[in-house]
Amino acid sequence: MKDAGGFSRKIIPLIPFFAILTVLFLLRKKLAGVYISVAAAAFLAYMLDPVVKFVQKHMNFVRKKTREKAVAVTFIIFVLALVGVTAFVVPIIVSNVIEIVEKADEIVPKITAYLQKIISDEHYEIKQKLIEIINSAEEKATAKINEVYNIATSFSLYEKLSEAIVGIITAIVLTYYFMRDKTHILNGVFGLFPYRWRDFVTETADELGMISAKFVQGQIFVSLIIGSLETVGLLLLGMPYSAFFGIIGGFSNLIPYFGPFIGAVLPVITALGISPVKALWVLALFLIVQQIDNHFISPKIIEGNLGIHPMVVIIVIFAGQELFGVWGLIVAVPVYATVKCILSKFIKNLSINLH
Repeated sequence: MKDAGGFSRKIIPLIPFFAILTVLFLLRKKLAGVYISVAAAAFLAYMLDPVVKFVQKHMNFVRKKTREKAVAVTFIIFVLALVGVTAFVVPIIVSNVIEIVEKADEIVPKITAYLQKIISDEHYEIKQKLIEIINSAEEKATAKINEVYNIATSFSLYEKLSEAIVGIITAIVLTYYFMRDKTHILNGVFGLFPYRWRDFVTETADELGMISAKFVQGQIFVSLIIGSLETVGLLLLGMPYSAFFGIIGGFSNLIPYFGPFIGAVLPVITALGISPVKALWVLALFLIVQQIDNHFISPKIIEGNLGIHPMVVIIVIFAGQELFGVWGLIVAVPVYATVKCILSKFIKNLSINLH
């Protein structure tokens, strides 16, 4: 009974914290826009924090290297980069997507005819299955694009666009304050927990920071490099839609193990619609970039791994895809590592307190 009473005294002070989480969860639909803006701002502030530290360390053009000044310089660079990407990259991607849609009716028959030619009648079932997959992919892509087009041409577009603009501006403004007031915000979050839990929360937060620094930040940086290399390579090969395919390749690289293969599918299929030789060159490009990543880029940038067995990673990826689709593929592994860290620390802390 004594142990039960001690356990209750340790858990009861956490009730207000869990009550706040419960209310926020119940209001998730009404406050979805706010949650997205806050989450995006927190993520951007976290990703830009190493840049702030770097700027503060090398900021020799000012007398006092304060964090506030480093944050201001970093934020200006970030906004300029965002404007540059919006002004130059987004129009290219949009034009690439439109062109792909317009030429899909030409590309798919070419690929189908080529499959008919290279696969003998003895393997009729394989041939038909590949053709079905290609046709199904085309139908799904066309349906999705038509859906987006219908939204874009409806009156609701202006409402959705205004909401998106407000959300983006809010996230950008919050990013600045999250970076500037990092210490105060963290102290406020830690202050929600009872005093006896502060050490546990701080230790867990530090370990989560190490996990993300080793994997999440590094993985995103690697994906940016991979996307750039693939874009340049596709341009040199004379491939159409190079920027679009490069961005897909970089984005898919966030998915462990399977990402590089997923990113290569669409460019290779498109190249196959041009010529078999072009498809082989594109495939070779993606294989070369992947080897460069495995042997030179990732070992230098990603400081370590998450300590998760490859079999567990594969299971987690499939579970994430089944539950949350494409986003589940990307966030499954870091979310699993985060939950694993929190639970292991929580169980360890409880066992220490109970004994």
